[in-house]
Amino acid sequence: MATIFIHYDPKGDVELILEKQDIPHTNQTPASPSNKQGAPTKCTVGPVEIKVNKFRLRVSSHKLISSSRYFQAMLEGPGFREQQELKEKGFVAVELLDPEDNPTAMIVILGILQGNKAQVPEEWHELVKPSAIAWFTKLANDPYFLHTLWKDTLWQCLWIAWVFGMKDHFKLLSEIAQGDGRAPIDLTDESIRLPSRIIKAINDQRDAAFQKIEQTVDNFRKDLLDSRRQSDDRKQEKKMIRRMVLGDATFCSQALKIGEYATPDHNGSSVYLLKDRIERMQSTTGFFVHKEGSNGRDDSFVPVGGPFDLKHALQKAIDELKIEAWGLDYDDFKPTILGKRPASAVEQE
Repeated sequence: MATIFIHYDPKGDVELILEKQDIPHTNQTPASPSNKQGAPTKCTVGPVEIKVNKFRLRVSSHKLISSSRYFQAMLEGPGFREQQELKEKGFVAVELLDPEDNPTAMIVILGILQGNKAQVPEEWHELVKPSAIAWFTKLANDPYFLHTLWKDTLWQCLWIAWVFGMKDHFKLLSEIAQGDGRAPIDLTDESIRLPSRIIKAINDQRDAAFQKIEQTVDNFRKDLLDSRRQSDDRKQEKKMIRRMVLGDATFCSQALKIGEYATPDHNGSSVYLLKDRIERMQSTTGFFVHKEGSNGRDDSFVPVGGPFDLKHALQKAIDELKIEAWGLDYDDFKPTILGKRPASAVEQE
């Protein structure tokens, strides 16, 4: 009996061991009706027929832990042999003997999660699709998963949603990518298997949001410096208010890390983070300049929503972005070859 080895990660520190009787393959001999659970798989390689009864899958513990609570508990939790062996030896073999641990589904899921060049036959794609959708839906509904998603697995999950046509998940995950990205996505990053048109759409939305906020501040400052508006300030107190607000706008730009205070490509900042900073920034509304001895008749102050209220202008700009409606429409980006799994992102350009 033969054993199939699949190395998803050459430096993988976990080897999953599974047994199964039949696994779809483009050159596989059809299984007979009497083929029961536990019978070996018959695969042909050229003129040679091979009977397979075991699969050994080399993967990264980091990938398993970040994508599965089951493996997280096994490989990180105290009291587990696997955790102790991995810690002491830097490698562990894990036998998956549960009948539900189907090698066919496991091979496809691991191939997707690894995001490498491992090939997944088209026959397996349709076979695993119902299970993949059910698994992914359960995972995506876990608040803990969504809050920790960006760190490691966003691109793999977005790719899964794209490949299997999960429209709602595709929209939700692309919204997270647009709003939570701390840097533009590198179109040359080969670890991201999505088509470049999807990556570009995500980058474009992020860039447009930063540009709108920066333009809002720029227009606000230009209005304050407009000579015609300044000539309307007949009272010295109003002139002082204008100068105070102009200085405050400069400090706000610095705090928001936009305009001349922005990092290249706004690295380190996201639209979600920018929105939160705007909500928490102090407003100048209510500030006033009092002329001594005037009994308040000549006082000047900053009214809510007026031309001196920068926070109001920024909040209005955020509202106009309609962030809650972000996310890409799957029908605009779905694979061009329907019914078949796209072999690579390049074919979708």
